[in-house]
Amino acid sequence: MTSQKKNHLWTYIILSISISALCWLVPLTIAQDNGYLVPTAANFFTLLETGFQNSKHALIALLFAAATFGPFLGAVVATRLESGADGVASLFGRVRKWRVEGRWYGAVLAILGAIALIPPLLALVLGMGSLAELVAAVPWYFYMLLFVFQLLTSGLGEEVGWRGYLLPKLYERFQSRKAIWVSGLAWAIWHYPFVIFLFSSSMPDLSLAEKVPAILFSLAGFTMTIIGQGFIYAWLLKHTQSVFIAILYHALGNTLATIFGVEKLAAGPLVLLPALFPWVIVVILEKRFGKESFLPESFTDDRA
Repeated sequence: MTSQKKNHLWTYIILSISISALCWLVPLTIAQDNGYLVPTAANFFTLLETGFQNSKHALIALLFAAATFGPFLGAVVATRLESGADGVASLFGRVRKWRVEGRWYGAVLAILGAIALIPPLLALVLGMGSLAELVAAVPWYFYMLLFVFQLLTSGLGEEVGWRGYLLPKLYERFQSRKAIWVSGLAWAIWHYPFVIFLFSSSMPDLSLAEKVPAILFSLAGFTMTIIGQGFIYAWLLKHTQSVFIAILYHALGNTLATIFGVEKLAAGPLVLLPALFPWVIVVILEKRFGKESFLPESFTDDRA
């Protein structure tokens, strides 16, 4: 059993949330006051086309992008306190581990393809949106730039923490799927400052009494979606022991969601479909492989 002296889970959580919240809320407030675009996935293509207004805008954008490295820094600090330089080296060994069986790369592409493509295709079939509305029409290299940006920010910045450090650490403690629920909840809460700011800013004409229920409902749905994704990440990590796969999954997922109509779907009757799809994938995987093979209770090394 890990001693209290070496238990730095709370160090990780506090550092991750506080660093990211500061690096989000300060630039978002300044950006809103000055009419600056920050490099969210939704704004990325527009920002590529317009560029930065001035050096202050560029600095604000850089600080905003740095917010994704709260989990990265939290993981490095907590690991260093727990197990020294050797522990940090082991963590980054799993980050660099890209040589896994090709079927796992195939699984990433198949799962993300289903999550990204089926909802907009359904919208097209039902006449709830046009192809132009559901697919971002930008030069092909904009897609590549978005993917690289996501690899270096949300992918690397988040996954070293959530799947590289927190999920295995919680599995050590709980030895059950409770670890996925707890890590997923922590991951969702980490997003809350950013999500609340965006929701609140998008409803300027509503009173506080009207905003609060809408925000709470949105956060509840967002949290369940995040936890569903957490089960998929856990399945990939369990069977590959590769944080690189988690980084790739995160970056490609964000990229495809930006390209294929998420904003349009969020404004229509299919709003719940992208949110529910991770859970559909989890059910399919569990039925296909069986509960124990899909996610065994133990998180020990298994390269099945």
